[in-house]
Parts: sequence; C-alpha cells; structure tokens
Amino acid sequence: MKKAFYGSLCHDGIRGGGIYVTDDTVTYKTGAFLPDEYRNIIIPIADIERTESGRTAFLPTVTLYLKGGHR
Repeated sequence: MKKAFYGSLCHDGIRGGGIYVTDDTVTYKTGAFLPDEYRNIIIPIADIERTESGRTAFLPTVTLYLKGGHR
C-alpha cells in the first residue's frame, strides 16, 4: 500500500509538502527552505507509539508521538 497526501510541517511557520504512507513508513517531503533534517523526514511505522488529531487555527492536524519521547 502507498498513499500520498498534501500536507504541511509546522516548524517556524506552516511548510507545504507531501506525506507518503506505506506499510512500513510515513515520509514527509518538501522543497521549502528548511534545514536538511526537516526536508525529507522518514519515520518507520514501528517507531510510532501513538497518534493524536487536533487543530491548529483552522487546519486539521495529526501529531505522531514516537518511542523515546519525540514528536
């Protein structure tokens, strides 16, 4: 399975990009002017402890909480 979505990273503003979900990973990619560690984020599904949905201003959000305390 591979699904693609428009998405944004909230880091020093809202940064547009794409979110790709496969059976093994969640990937965020953007061409926005960001530090390299935020331009191509690959998160293994096995590292996700839980998810939380919410809202930022008028936009829906999803927060991924990773094992080890990162989000």
